[in-house]
Amino acid sequence: MKVGDQFPTYGDLQAAVQRYGEEKLVHFYVRDCRSVTAARAKVKRFISDKLEKYQVLFCCIKGGKAFKSRSNGERTTSTFQEGCPAFIKCRASNDGNFLEVIEMNEDHNHDISKALYDHLPQSRALREPGAKEEASELLALNANKKLVKQRIEKKTGKLVLLKDLSNVGTSLRPLTRNDLMETAAILHKEYGTEYHVLADGEDFRGMLLSSKSMKSNMAAFPEFLGIDATYKLLEIRTPVYVLHVEDSNGQTETVCVAILVSETAPNLKWMLEKFKEVHPSWSKTKCIMADKDLLERELLKESFPNSRVLICVFHTLKTFRREIACNKMNITPKERDLALELLQRMVMAKSNEAFEKLQQEFDAKVCNEVRSYYDKNWRPIQDEWFTGPKFMAENFNNTTNNRIESLNGKLKSVIKRNSSLEEFVPSLFTVLNALGDERDHKALTSISKRPCQPSPDPDERMYEEALTPYANKLVREQMKLSANVVLTDHQDDMFTFKSSSGNTSTTATSCTCSFWNAMRLPCRHLFSARQMLGVSLFDRALFLERWSRAYYYAHQRAFVQQGSCTVEPSVSLQQATKPAKPMSQQEKYREVFPTCKYIAQLAAEETGDRYVSRVRALLALAKAWEEGHEVEVLEVLPQQANSPPPVAEVEYIQHDEDCRFPEADDCQLQPTNGNDLMDFIGAKAPELRADSTKLRGADSVDAVKLRNLVPFPSDSQVSDEVDLIEAEAPEAEAGSTERAGVANANAASSLEGVEAHNLVPSPSTSRVPDGSVHQKLKELKLPAKVKPRGRPKGAEKTVIGLPRRRQRGQKLTQKLQPFRDLAPKEKERRILLCLVPQGLHKGVLEGGALLGEDQVEMIPSRVPETVLDEEVDLDSVRKYFTEDGWLAVLDTVQTKKKNMKWRCNECRDLLGEDSSVACDLCLCWFHQVCSSLTSQDKNGPWFCQRCISNL
Repeated sequence: MKVGDQFPTYGDLQAAVQRYGEEKLVHFYVRDCRSVTAARAKVKRFISDKLEKYQVLFCCIKGGKAFKSRSNGERTTSTFQEGCPAFIKCRASNDGNFLEVIEMNEDHNHDISKALYDHLPQSRALREPGAKEEASELLALNANKKLVKQRIEKKTGKLVLLKDLSNVGTSLRPLTRNDLMETAAILHKEYGTEYHVLADGEDFRGMLLSSKSMKSNMAAFPEFLGIDATYKLLEIRTPVYVLHVEDSNGQTETVCVAILVSETAPNLKWMLEKFKEVHPSWSKTKCIMADKDLLERELLKESFPNSRVLICVFHTLKTFRREIACNKMNITPKERDLALELLQRMVMAKSNEAFEKLQQEFDAKVCNEVRSYYDKNWRPIQDEWFTGPKFMAENFNNTTNNRIESLNGKLKSVIKRNSSLEEFVPSLFTVLNALGDERDHKALTSISKRPCQPSPDPDERMYEEALTPYANKLVREQMKLSANVVLTDHQDDMFTFKSSSGNTSTTATSCTCSFWNAMRLPCRHLFSARQMLGVSLFDRALFLERWSRAYYYAHQRAFVQQGSCTVEPSVSLQQATKPAKPMSQQEKYREVFPTCKYIAQLAAEETGDRYVSRVRALLALAKAWEEGHEVEVLEVLPQQANSPPPVAEVEYIQHDEDCRFPEADDCQLQPTNGNDLMDFIGAKAPELRADSTKLRGADSVDAVKLRNLVPFPSDSQVSDEVDLIEAEAPEAEAGSTERAGVANANAASSLEGVEAHNLVPSPSTSRVPDGSVHQKLKELKLPAKVKPRGRPKGAEKTVIGLPRRRQRGQKLTQKLQPFRDLAPKEKERRILLCLVPQGLHKGVLEGGALLGEDQVEMIPSRVPETVLDEEVDLDSVRKYFTEDGWLAVLDTVQTKKKNMKWRCNECRDLLGEDSSVACDLCLCWFHQVCSSLTSQDKNGPWFCQRCISNL
């Protein structure tokens, strides 16, 4: 391009400027222009309409204007502007038929290279036909961005950054986030799903979803019901409850999905009662599998009085591991492992006799602390957690909630973590519809396909024709095993066989074994007994109707005619009311406990002065309530741009004058790390409480004032685990007339007198079926979005906490062994090395004199932190010390434990909140960056360089 070049249209000029820029490795933009229409007001000569522009000025993207930053310097910013003088000026030619280049400046004041040009945003822009659309489609399918980048680069020949794809993905997000109105419209219009909303005033408290398919599945297969919650799917920190059943072909079918803001008794009670209202067949439910939450199980028992509520075996073992711990019960690792091993065997016991025998052994061997915990929490409900006859009765061999856990895994593979409600609903039904299609395919295949080689046995063929493929497979296995059963007694028509669940009593039509008890399908013992009696092995009375093909084909979704639905899905908005009955102290404690834990989490997420300010505010609040003052919460706003971030000011009202809230400068805090900060707070707590009485005065208040109140998340969101036995509240005062046992009654009464609006939507309504519900949904407030936090956990032990067993024939690939796998003598040698000066341990290990007080290391700083690890059993070396020597050891270890500050054994800096890793042999801790690990290996132990060099 040069001065004098002419172009017949503005489009031709733009194309020429673009080619020129690609040749010179620069980009130009339109800095100024005047249209032909505007120019005709002053220019009287002829100008062709094809030109579009009378005058155009193209400038280099690094110049063309005087750039002046308006930033105040709080953030580090940058700009492409460098005042480059290069430009191209064009104007209509004298005859008015062309755009002519009249002036150019090709001098640039910046570096020019192919690499710099390729990385400019203008070069990376996806302007090729179909490129951006293809990237959008792939990102909408959650494709890996690195693979999408490779594909788009190959198609366009341009450099594409992951940031560019993130920007494309951002454009795919819904226009609204966590809008109940939009979510309701999606549920109603796109999926035809009925939804029921629970509100508390203006605050959203929960939502229950149930589609037509879910209703039909619950009506057809109500006998077994599983319930569990999954977390971290929604950015508003609400758990998602999934309820499922098992169909005739052994497939999992979802019957309800619920979102609850908090897992309190009123909310859970509303969910269960609304579930019963939506699914009238709930009365046929015989068995419910739930997790370890005590409140949830108690409410299930109230709502389903005729059903047995069982505890998932996985959650049972996990609860044992969490509660029976050295630090909680002040027991040794040896006592802990013994108790856990016996409890695991008790959980897996198949007969009452085996369980009683193990329970007697447990009572005789475990320490008092573990026995007291077991007697209080587990002995009264033993039929709910040990897999005996009562546990297995018609549970269809479901001992865990693995079905829901599998479904949760599939949900999380599609639903992005911390999604908005508008993103969650389509992703949820994407998963449910995909799984439904797979189950429909299996059902239809059972009709269209037949075995290539039918069984020669007529009884087997009859079962094959009568039972679903899943049930028939189980029955055929039992028929094969019937040849191996051991008969121990035979009296008339009663047979006694030996089995894993004890001796069974079998007749021609029934059996007491675990398989018959759980499945209600003919078992091996029943087949053997019928053979001895000389009767046919096939009898329709031997299995439940739900396992028959006829029942399956009559109720499975693929075989039921899905006619056009003329009735719109029902919708309800329900306001929760406060219980009329006064709450006891225990009930009040349980109600405010999740809120207090949430406040603790919000305080812990802050750092520096903001954290100290929040702790000081909480101390002031506690002091105020101790003295019986009323409290209000005010928001402190920054006075100017350079002011520190806003903090919450908590004050109570009194009549003192010249009172003020303690400022940050009063404390003179300069914390260097987390441990020092906590030590400071512990030392300053009395002073802070004293300062908290100097608060701003006011006349009076009648009640607590809460401003900017938002709903809090569930207790299980604050903590990764929910204890089976809830934290005990303080004992009620002597004058209290209410006891803790009425919590569930209050939960039930809270639903009495509730105003419910059950509506049938009108087809003419565009978004939400009814105007009143439309307005009320619009006014509801959802919980605020909270930034997710978390860190990974290891997998070195079984679910109950015992070391994983190695497979047979597996050889150690390394000569080093973790401390827990060492021989007892080697463990004792390493413990002695920590407690006595070097060299003294050899004599005592070889049978020498006992170690006295003068031979024990008395300086705690010289004792390695190894002795504080829970893997170390100090009592194992007590036999090597005199009485005075052992007292000296305990005193030294106790002193070290009291004053311990965990430091990296490589750089000697405090560990603080940095990622850290422990050596599995010496049990010393290191910063992860100091350990030369890029990521912690979950599949094997890790050893420090010192242990490796000492090999």
